[in-house]
Amino acid sequence: MKKEEIIKENEDIFTGIGKIAKEYHIELTSEAAPVIKPARRTPDALKQPLRQELNRLLDLGIIRELREPTEWVNDIVLVTNPDGSLRLCLDPRELKKYIKRPHYYAKTLDDILPELRNTKYFSTLDLRSGYWNIPIARRPNHLPHSIRSWSSLFHRPVRSHISPTFPARYRWHFGNIRDVFCIKNDILIAAETQEQHDTAIQNVFKACRQHNVKLNSDKCYFDQGKVKLFGHILSAEGVAPDPAKVSAIKELKAPTNKQELQSLLGLVQYLSKFAKLSPLTEPLRKLLQKDSVFEWTQSHEAALDKIKSVIIRAPTLTYFDASKDIELQCDASMKGLGAVLLQEGKPVHFASKALTKAEANYSNIERETLAAVWAAKHFKYYVFGRDFTICSDHKPLEDIAKKDISKMPSRLQRLMLQLQGYKYTIKYVPGQDVSIADCLSRCIATDIDTTQIPYIDVQAHEISNMKPFVMDSIKAATANDNISQTLQTYIFKGWPSEKNQCNEIAHAYWQHRHELAIHNGLILKGSRIIIPTTVRPKILSILHQQHQEMIEKTRLRARQSGPIRAKLNADIERMIQMCIPCQAHQRNQ
Repeated sequence: MKKEEIIKENEDIFTGIGKIAKEYHIELTSEAAPVIKPARRTPDALKQPLRQELNRLLDLGIIRELREPTEWVNDIVLVTNPDGSLRLCLDPRELKKYIKRPHYYAKTLDDILPELRNTKYFSTLDLRSGYWNIPIARRPNHLPHSIRSWSSLFHRPVRSHISPTFPARYRWHFGNIRDVFCIKNDILIAAETQEQHDTAIQNVFKACRQHNVKLNSDKCYFDQGKVKLFGHILSAEGVAPDPAKVSAIKELKAPTNKQELQSLLGLVQYLSKFAKLSPLTEPLRKLLQKDSVFEWTQSHEAALDKIKSVIIRAPTLTYFDASKDIELQCDASMKGLGAVLLQEGKPVHFASKALTKAEANYSNIERETLAAVWAAKHFKYYVFGRDFTICSDHKPLEDIAKKDISKMPSRLQRLMLQLQGYKYTIKYVPGQDVSIADCLSRCIATDIDTTQIPYIDVQAHEISNMKPFVMDSIKAATANDNISQTLQTYIFKGWPSEKNQCNEIAHAYWQHRHELAIHNGLILKGSRIIIPTTVRPKILSILHQQHQEMIEKTRLRARQSGPIRAKLNADIERMIQMCIPCQAHQRNQ
């Protein structure tokens, strides 16, 4: 049925302004201090349009002239509509400080997207002057919605844009209807069949008549293959960015001040689900800091160009379907983390994150593990309580996930513990099969996030048994030792796939390669320190402080103190066998 026919058959719903039977009570806190605002001067050119708008609202019963005393008088703000008429808005900033707000969960577009799978028929409905449909309960000597023009004082016996509880009022009336979704003051109808769609339309019309709510025919769209909602295009194929907004972003010029930059960032913000843009906007957002001077440089221009490029290539995302298998593709680079939620090979949601300064120093295996943990937590809304597969191109991650967690290095333990409670399997896939996550992890702004994630840092008590002067000696030796430098390169950038591809001096550490990490200039295996060859005599001397200690006791001291190196046990045995006091003590036992 055509739109004109629908409106004609239901003319009563599209005519006039509605009025819900139940009044809304404004409750104020005990600290509320009434305020009477003086009248603002109105430009001469706006006085006649304002008078016409006030008369129109009087005729409709939206306002009434106030002659009795009142404790509250609010300012008004005049907004010019595209057709030249005025829109009269209440400015209740003082009043809003004291309003008691009932708490409820307001659904967002992200909340309803999973429910839109398999839908093919869409309509969007708009309430006519939605706020004016709800009457306010009148209270003697307490009229918080009183307003003042330059000539008279008025009272608004209906609601204005003052309280966040407004959308809930309409969800109570429409939210329980099948295939009907309420977000703010918009009503979306999305159904799998034509019959279900038409039934939902009629049920909404029935609710409108029951509660005396009116619809705005100019902003209602019926029986569409795709609809526009909050900057998104919804269709049977999935959700895509609004081409009008993408085009607007493509034509963006560099902002000249902070206000223009704020507008720019607001425009790109809604696209976060198509390709995570927050890391890319990091250098731009720094210009908005209080103590920063707005100075647009080449690096900012490069960041803006990268944002445009990502947005232009933004794909259509499929709707999440809880009945289908879930694949979480993740990857880590030296700059950031990337992830994409897939179902049947189709993207549902993208995400990326710049590494913190601490995370940027993690070993390769730690970064890859962090990517898996972060991805699972980021998409918790979709994956928690369901079986899902984490796909990574880092083969050691699959092997480590099969280990007993108590046998993992301490950092990896703390990371993997974050996945307790999730029903996941980690699967190795070749690099070309995680190209999306790989791209997201690498296409990160060079400005590094400074936020620290404390639970994955090495705990100080794990290496505090070592005396400071010894620690300093080990750090200095590590920085100048060829073996240590080779290990650091492999730890940070990743080990070769085969042992024979490694530098020969690192072969002794091959079997422990996935347990090694770097912390404060030290190379660690778990929480124990790898000792460079050049400081080996000093460490052995410290371990062998009492000549009466035999080989096993000295090895125990080594394990308790923390430091290790390849073949350290053999070094301890050789040292004691060559120690004359130790041998003399042993003969006397």
